[in-house]
Amino acid sequence: MVKKWKYEIGKWTIPLLLRLLAFTWKVEDESRGEEVEAILSGEEPAVIAFLHGRMFPIWYRFRGGAFGGVISSSRDGELLSTYLKKVLGYRDILRGSSSRGGREVLEQMVELLEGKSCLITPDGPRGPMGEPKVGGLVASQRSGRGVLVVNWSSNRNWRFKSWDQMELPKPFSRIKFRYCIFENFNTNKEISKENLNAFKQALFNPELFSPSAHPQGKVVSGEGP
Repeated sequence: MVKKWKYEIGKWTIPLLLRLLAFTWKVEDESRGEEVEAILSGEEPAVIAFLHGRMFPIWYRFRGGAFGGVISSSRDGELLSTYLKKVLGYRDILRGSSSRGGREVLEQMVELLEGKSCLITPDGPRGPMGEPKVGGLVASQRSGRGVLVVNWSSNRNWRFKSWDQMELPKPFSRIKFRYCIFENFNTNKEISKENLNAFKQALFNPELFSPSAHPQGKVVSGEGP
């Protein structure tokens, strides 16, 4: 009974505290190309992928009704759902994960991607930290939409002792978002271990996969189209 009471209090206070914290952040984007810009503006739907432990600034970056997302159907997912819908203005939040309702949520992602981008944490909801599952890439294959990888850096962070090593910028931090279009997988073949390894590299360091880092073409650690 006490745990349920604490949960109900946290369900409403935690989202508001996160919103107040985010209000103090100063955010900026690194330079980006036209393809990335089209996704960020909501004109071009895509799978938007990022690490579970880096999610809060990214959910905030894409706040509003122009983007959707996938979160787990767990109790923690319910807290996050309240934050995203009630505080950040998301309307299309799908519930499920690779371990619960995976097939159904994949079908819903493909349907959502017909009209808007879908945010996803490929290493969630249980980890291991930084080890992506195939769902986001499969949704990209089936929908014909691209994959945008997002990460960020800031001058002052909290780091929590959680499975995903959750990081959260402190009040009045400066946050810089980094992006890349991830193309290191074949749109007509089964996702391979090499593809997932490249995906993992991109999630941690998207700048390594940016056009400016490889002016002669995309990196080759993973099979391309």
